[in-house]
Amino acid sequence: MNRAVFVPLKLLRKQKIMTSKASNRAGWSRSPAAGAIAFCLSLTISLVLLLSVGLAEAYRVYPDIARERLQSQGEIVQNSLERFLKADLPLDQFPGFQTMVSPLLASDPSLRRIEVVDPEESVVFVAEAESASTATDHDAAEAGEELDSIQLPLQSRFEQVGRLEISMAWSAIAGTLKKAFLILALVCTASILISTFVVFSIRQARRYELFLNLIYSVTFIAMSMAVIYTLMAIYSDGIRGKARALGESLSSRVGVALQLELDPEKDLEGIDRILNKYTKLNPDLRSLQLRSLTGKVFSSKQPTGSEASLQGDDYVTVIPVGAPNDSRYEVVVRIPKQVVYSKLSKSAKNFLALFGGVWLLSQLFLNLFLSLKGSATEDTAIRARHQLELVRPFYTVSVLMEGLCVSFLPVYFQDVLQRSGVGAGGLSTLFLLYFAAFAFSLIPSGRFAQKYGPRALFQMSILFSAIGLWGLTLIEDPVGLAAMRVLSGAGQGMSLVAAQSYILRTVAVIPALTARGSALIVLGYQTGMIAGNALGALLVVYTGPRAVFLMAGLLGLLNLLFARRILIPEFDRLQETAEPQADSPSPTKKDGGFWSDLWAVLKDREVIQAVLLVGVPTKALLAGVVIFGMPLMLNSLGYSADDIGMILMFYAAGVLASNTCGDWLQRKAHPGKLLVVGACGGGGSLILIGGGHFLWPGLFVWAPWLEAIFLVAGIGLLGLFHGLIHAPILTYVASSELADRMGSATVTSTYRFLERLGTLLGPLIVAPLLTLNDQSLWTVAQIGAGVFTFGLLFSILKTRSKK
Repeated sequence: MNRAVFVPLKLLRKQKIMTSKASNRAGWSRSPAAGAIAFCLSLTISLVLLLSVGLAEAYRVYPDIARERLQSQGEIVQNSLERFLKADLPLDQFPGFQTMVSPLLASDPSLRRIEVVDPEESVVFVAEAESASTATDHDAAEAGEELDSIQLPLQSRFEQVGRLEISMAWSAIAGTLKKAFLILALVCTASILISTFVVFSIRQARRYELFLNLIYSVTFIAMSMAVIYTLMAIYSDGIRGKARALGESLSSRVGVALQLELDPEKDLEGIDRILNKYTKLNPDLRSLQLRSLTGKVFSSKQPTGSEASLQGDDYVTVIPVGAPNDSRYEVVVRIPKQVVYSKLSKSAKNFLALFGGVWLLSQLFLNLFLSLKGSATEDTAIRARHQLELVRPFYTVSVLMEGLCVSFLPVYFQDVLQRSGVGAGGLSTLFLLYFAAFAFSLIPSGRFAQKYGPRALFQMSILFSAIGLWGLTLIEDPVGLAAMRVLSGAGQGMSLVAAQSYILRTVAVIPALTARGSALIVLGYQTGMIAGNALGALLVVYTGPRAVFLMAGLLGLLNLLFARRILIPEFDRLQETAEPQADSPSPTKKDGGFWSDLWAVLKDREVIQAVLLVGVPTKALLAGVVIFGMPLMLNSLGYSADDIGMILMFYAAGVLASNTCGDWLQRKAHPGKLLVVGACGGGGSLILIGGGHFLWPGLFVWAPWLEAIFLVAGIGLLGLFHGLIHAPILTYVASSELADRMGSATVTSTYRFLERLGTLLGPLIVAPLLTLNDQSLWTVAQIGAGVFTFGLLFSILKTRSKK
C-alpha cells in the first residue's frame, strides 16, 4: 500500500478508537446509576481518608494521655516508698506493698502490673490485676496482649536503690479507640448511602452541579465535626480519667478503714495531709475532698467561691466510698476546665492541620468527578473548561509525592550521611542538587512540550519522581542519594512543564480560561504541599521514612495510570477541535536552543523586569523567609515546633484564599497591576510582622497574645498577596510580545528557570541578616522594605498595559 495512503488510514483508525472511547465515557457519565456510583466512590474515598487520619491521630495522642495518668498514679506509690527509703530502711522491708497498690489496680482496669525492682534486676515486690495474676510479660505477649510501661526511680538519701515499674495493657487503649471509631464508621456508612440516594434523586435538577457540590461539602463537614467531637471527647475523658483514678484510689484507701469499722472523723489522723500530698503530686487538681453525710469535709485546699460557681468552672467527679447504696462518705475531685482545654489545644491544632490537608484532597476528588462528568459533553466551551480542571489532580498528586517527605527528609538525610561519614556540607549539597535538577529540567522540557506536546512528559515526570523516591528505600550511599535527588528534581520540573503545556494548549480553545489555567498550577502546588506535609508527618511516626518513600512512589503509579487512561485521551480529544493551536511557534522562528531562548528572554525588557523585580524576590521570600528564616526567628522567641508549623500554614492558606477569587481578579484587573499590588502588599506584610516587635515591644509584654495575632496576620497576608503574584505573573509573561514570537510554553518555561534563582538566593541573603540582627524579627521588616521598593520600581518601569 502507498505510504501516503497508509499513514492517513492509521491515523483514522486511531481517531476512531479515541472517538469510541470518548463516546463510551460520555454514555457512562450520562448514566444516572453510574453517576451516583462515581459520586459514592469519590465521597467514600474522602471520608475513609478522614476517618483514617482521625484514628491515626487518636493513636498518636491518646496513649500519651494514658501514660500521664499512669505517671501520676505511679508517683503516689513512689512517694510512699521513698519516704520509707529516706528513713534509711531497706527496700525489701517495706510493709504493706500489696495493700497500698491494690486500690490503684482496682480503680484502673487498664493497669496490669506494679512491681519494684532492685539494682540487680531482681523483683522485690509485685502486684498484678486479677486478670493478669498469673501472667508474665512473656505470657502476655504470647496471649497477644501488648504491655506499655513507665519506670520511676526509687531514691534513698544517698543513691538510687531500685525502680518502680507500672505496666498498662495496650488493648485497653486500643479498645477505647476502636469502640469510638466503630460508631463513627457506622455513621459514615449511613451518611454515604443517604448522600448517594439524594444525588441520584436530584439527577434532573437544573442546577445539579451546584447541589452536588453542596451535598458533598455538607456531608464531609458533618463527618469532620463528628470526628473532631469524638477525638475531643476521647482526649477529655482521658485527661479527666487521671483525676478520677486518683479519686478512686483515695476512695479505696478510705474504704479499707470503713471495712475495719473505723470512723475517719474520729479514729484517723492526717487525712488532710494525705489529701494535700495527692494534690501536690497532681497540680492539675483544684481540690480533693472527703465529705461525710454529716457535713464534715476534709479538703486538700479550701475552694474559693460558692458551690455553684465552682460547678461552672470545674469538672467535678463524685466517687462514693464503699457500696453505692450504703455509702456514708464520698470523694470529690475538682479539676479546672481550663486545664482540660489547655491540654486539648495542642492536639486540636495538630488535627486541624491534618483536617485542612484532607479537606483539600476531598475537594480534589469532587473536582475530578465533576470534570469527568462535564468533559463528556459535546459543547466545546464546557468541555474545555472541565478538561482544563483534569490537570489539577495530576499536578497535585505529583507535588504530593514530594510533599509527603518534606517534613522529615532533612533529618533522614542527616542521619544517613552521618552513618556514611559525610559532613554537614553533604546535606545542603543534596538539596542543592534537587533544586538545580528542577531548574535545569524546565527549559529542555518546555522545548520538548513546544515541539511534541505534553503527552510523553506526563509519563516521564512520574516515572522519574517515583524512581527517585523508591531509590531512597534501598540506597544509603551518598552518591546514590545524590542521583536519586537529581531524578526527583528533574521529575518535578518535567511535571510542572507538562501541566503548564497542557493548560496553554487547552486554553487555546477558549482564551477566556487563561486566568483559570494560570491559577491551577498554584492551587495544585499549594494543595499538594499542605496535604503532603500534614499527612507525611503523621505517616512517618507509624511507618518510618522508608515506608513513606514507598507509598509516595506507589502514589506515582496511580497518577501514571490516571494520566494514561484519562488525562492524555481527554487532551487528545480536545485537541481535535483546537484550531489553530495558539501555542504553536511561528513557522519563521528559528530553533536556537536553550541558550538562545535564555538570551532572548534576558534581552526582553518587559519580561526581565517582571523576573527581577517580582518573580525572583517572591521566590526568595518563600525560600529565605518563610521556609528558612521564620522558623529560626520564631524559635528564638520561644515558640514550639508545632506552633511554628501552624503559623507558617497560614501562608499557604493565604495563597489558596487569594487564588479562590483569582479568576475574578484577573478579569477585573490587568496582571501587571496585580503584580504591583502583590509585591507591595507582600513587603508591607513583612513590615507588619517585624515592625510590630520593633515599634511596640511593650505592647507584647502587656498582652502576649497580640504577638501571635501579629504573626498570624502578617504571614497570612503575605500568602494572600503572594497569591496575587503566582498565577498572574505567568499570565503576564505568557501574554507578552516575546511569547507571541517564541511561543508561550518556551517563554514561561524560561521564566520558571529564572525565578528559581530566588530559591537559591533567598537563604544566602537572609542568613547574614539573621546573624547581624541576632535572629530578630527586625530582619523581616528590613527585607519587607526592600521588597516594597522593588514593587514600586516595577510599577514605574513596566512598559505597557494590556486590557
